Amino acid sequence: MLLKCWAGCDTHDILQRIGLRFEDLFPPRAAPLHGQPRTRERRPFTTGEAVRALERELICVWVILRDVCLGKALSDQDRARAGLARERCLALIDALRYAA
Repeated sequence: MLLKCWAGCDTHDILQRIGLRFEDLFPPRAAPLHGQPRTRERRPFTTGEAVRALERELICVWVILRDVCLGKALSDQDRARAGLARERCLALIDALRYAA
């Protein structure tokens, strides 16, 4: 993630508040040379790959929440993994929201 609000604000809202767009965060694309077709840039992952990654992270969260509901104590490793899953889910949701 390029921007992080520890209060939980949405990335789009942060950018809007400071008068920027997502496009402002990245360098401009180089124009193709005369006579050469413009090549389409590939995103780091497809929408399907992002959905599958989000699914894996949500399964991890579900397992940890199940243990909490059963009264099991979480290890430090479980807590760290839950935090990582949270960050990954937020990043994937942002990526999917603005993929269009």
